[in-house]
Amino acid sequence: MKYRVNQAVCVKLGFSRQQWRWCLGMILGEQSYNVSPDTCVVSVHYEEDVTWSRDDVAEIRRWFDSGLSIHDPVRLLIARISSRAFLQAFVCGQVLKQRRLYRVAYSKVCPADPVLLFRKIFEHA
Repeated sequence: MKYRVNQAVCVKLGFSRQQWRWCLGMILGEQSYNVSPDTCVVSVHYEEDVTWSRDDVAEIRRWFDSGLSIHDPVRLLIARISSRAFLQAFVCGQVLKQRRLYRVAYSKVCPADPVLLFRKIFEHA
């Protein structure tokens, strides 16, 4: 599946099943000529488990109800991708500005849609 530049996506990162983590990302471009045609470049907001800045906490309070736990990354990701306004703010760089670049296989990317993410998570469970 091909994606358009600046499309919000969910990206599976990690090297083993125990390390896999789904993160919110954005497509930056297609692969370069000397890399596998099955990859793309994504800008990913990758949250560390132990450090939450004041901006992160303020963002969570702004967009979501106070009952949402910041320690449940899948629920938090689903809440984020369920909000069209949040996704628009994300791709415009207004929220979750701490990002890293990754080159990933298309098989580890899915559109930022709760139903599609749910299917993708349990695809190989």
